[in-house]
Amino acid sequence: MDTRYTFTSTIKDYDNNKKQEILNVITPDGKTVETKKPYKSQFTVKTPKGPYESVTLTHHLLPSDGPSKKESSTLTVSTSHMTLLTLPCTSHRPIFSGRYGGITYDPSTNTIYYTGKSIDFDEIFEKSHFPTSSTPPTKSPKHQKYIVSNSGYGESDGEQMKSSNLSLQSLYSLSLETYEIEKMEGTESCFNPVYTEKHGLLSSKSLETSKKLGKVYCYNRPQSTVSHLNKPWNKIEYERTLINVAGSIVSFGGNLFKSHVGYVQVYIDGCPVSMEGVGGEICLVEDCVEGFNQKVEGEVVWVNCWVGMECKIVEIDVKKKKVGYVELTKVWERLGRKFDGCMVLRLEEDKAYLKVSEQTDPGGIVIVDRSVISGGGGEGEAKFISYRATQTSTNPVPLSTFSANFSVEQVNMNFSGTNPLPECSVYKPHNVENPKIILVPHGGPHSVSPLFFSPALAWLANLGYCVVTCNYRGSIGFGQDYVTLLPSNVGDYDVKDCMSILEHVKEKIYPNNEEVYICGGSHGGFLTAHLIGQYPDYFKKGALRNPVTNIASMVGVTDIPDWCVYEATGEYDFSSYEVPGPDVLKIMWDKSPMQYVEKVKAKVLLALGDVDLRVPVSQGLEYYYALKGKGKDVECMRFEEDCHPLAKPDTEFSQWLRIAELFGEE
Repeated sequence: MDTRYTFTSTIKDYDNNKKQEILNVITPDGKTVETKKPYKSQFTVKTPKGPYESVTLTHHLLPSDGPSKKESSTLTVSTSHMTLLTLPCTSHRPIFSGRYGGITYDPSTNTIYYTGKSIDFDEIFEKSHFPTSSTPPTKSPKHQKYIVSNSGYGESDGEQMKSSNLSLQSLYSLSLETYEIEKMEGTESCFNPVYTEKHGLLSSKSLETSKKLGKVYCYNRPQSTVSHLNKPWNKIEYERTLINVAGSIVSFGGNLFKSHVGYVQVYIDGCPVSMEGVGGEICLVEDCVEGFNQKVEGEVVWVNCWVGMECKIVEIDVKKKKVGYVELTKVWERLGRKFDGCMVLRLEEDKAYLKVSEQTDPGGIVIVDRSVISGGGGEGEAKFISYRATQTSTNPVPLSTFSANFSVEQVNMNFSGTNPLPECSVYKPHNVENPKIILVPHGGPHSVSPLFFSPALAWLANLGYCVVTCNYRGSIGFGQDYVTLLPSNVGDYDVKDCMSILEHVKEKIYPNNEEVYICGGSHGGFLTAHLIGQYPDYFKKGALRNPVTNIASMVGVTDIPDWCVYEATGEYDFSSYEVPGPDVLKIMWDKSPMQYVEKVKAKVLLALGDVDLRVPVSQGLEYYYALKGKGKDVECMRFEEDCHPLAKPDTEFSQWLRIAELFGEE
């Protein structure tokens, strides 16, 4: 039977103003790509001791033909040869995908366990008792969902997780003997089931806290515990000693702490586990490793790690408890080219799927035989599948039309001493002698501007601007010490690093340039507001996307108040949630750019998402009205249905078009 490769891609559906996941099937010739219908999620689990080698569960989203226009869904259970079961998802709604999904196989009972949504929000609304009304409404108003707890209010899990509240999910079992699906009563708020010979059936369970904290982008904090699961399922034994939950709350935003010196982390059952640096011994739970969105094969797992701006792949040998970098030299030899941006998407027994790109090229997928990698010496193949081959009619801008009219230079400044200076990328447009400079600081702040392709930055560079990124202190990829320099020093160290980079570019690359602009989102917007306030004569224009402008007023309304306290003061106590007192609020104000409003001279554009829970829209509006009150030149764009990333297709198009117009105005 011919081997076919599959991977998922995300396309922008402008007709429906949303992003869609597409399942791509690649034929053996590596050229033809068949795109199947959009689906919500698909997981394959090996079942070597059962009747089949492996079983795939696919949750399909089906468009509605009826007047309600409400999407329905089905669950398909299949092997590589046949479909075993297809049923409509009415009694349970699978949510396999993402960090809070998971699937595992128990050979002792020939059973698959997975995570599913137990009930729909609308059903909760209709069944709930409202203390303030004897007759609850029969239908929830548009754009309004209610979660009712015994206190009359139930929290969501924060930014981008309003419809995935973990209290509404539980574990389900699928018997491969009877093909019956059973809800495991008592496993509410459980996710990431894992079967191990040593520990039996385990899962993660969300910790109960007095204040829920947003989970998206914030993985490195104690959020869950590992549970032993035994029938009856409601008799769960909670065990915290299986894992070493990291105490730091710095949000690294990935499944591996992105460092190349001294300290790395991998997530096990939804929690971060400490281990020593690359090349040393590691401390893992034996027989119990699940990579975040990674497939584990036997005793080896691959995860992604940042070294500076470059993404490295790290291989963890679970049994030997060893970790080291995956050597891809032979892969690049097979392809005849090297990609600076490379990360593992999926690992199989004999194949590896890599996402590759460069800052000047959108890239694609590399499918490589494992025998080629890590000194295997094999003669296997490595195929490159361009993203251009995966375009569909729903994507109005084929990538084949893109051609980079710029080059990118990496600037590696001095990291030694007590005042380390950051790395950056400088996008240099062709045939432009003295281009205007746009500084684009990344958000996070514990993130990084990597060597991957960025459509927005590439577009600005193609328009003739010199685009400059900056991995200021606090960025990941340069070691733990570099990350922890920033908390309690926001608005200071990061601001100074941005100015150091700009001064270097103006002195060494474009010495005659007098026009400098700045554009940033989230913490990048925080830096944008700081820089145009602290250096009012330096920046002519500034674009702020969902910016943090006043930490003191943000702490009470954001889904991550711990971020506000920790970044401003350098410490946070997870044992209880306390409203900050006057002393802490003053520190937050002193770190905020709102204090510099009167000094701003730049023309300012704000782009805000009305349903942003991470940096609520009030932050941008507070800054907007403060500027207006001082008679400053400010404009505000608001997107009613968009959240923190401002990534809906029409939002992305509208905001970047207006940003380019702003920078192009005389």
